[in-house]
Amino acid sequence: MAQIYFAHDQQESPTPRRLALELAGYKVKCFASGAALLEALAHELPELVVLDVLLEGQHGFDVCRALRGKYKAASLPVILSTPIYRSPEYREVARQSGAQEFLLRPCQPEELVALVNQLLAVGQGSRRDRAA
Repeated sequence: MAQIYFAHDQQESPTPRRLALELAGYKVKCFASGAALLEALAHELPELVVLDVLLEGQHGFDVCRALRGKYKAASLPVILSTPIYRSPEYREVARQSGAQEFLLRPCQPEELVALVNQLLAVGQGSRRDRAA
């Protein structure tokens, strides 16, 4: 069972997205801030990270950059998610931050599950080399 770390904002409940991922067969650990997620990475490396952009404390774009400083995209895919930063410029900021996907909310939980499935299927062969 693949492990997903999910750092969520306070704008909406993380429960629908967490439940959708769990029902799809993933083990999900939720974090209320990017700092908590980064601290947890020192002890365990998940297969994928879902980051909301409007995190408490450090911004999701910055957390993604910090992840890319330590882990290659192929070994730790990231999905950035936001209900607010909707313009094309932010999609580019997400890409430059190192995210593989930029998910606009509101969205159907199935859309998140499909992105996770896609990213994990693409990266199956590259998970052996986890460090940058």
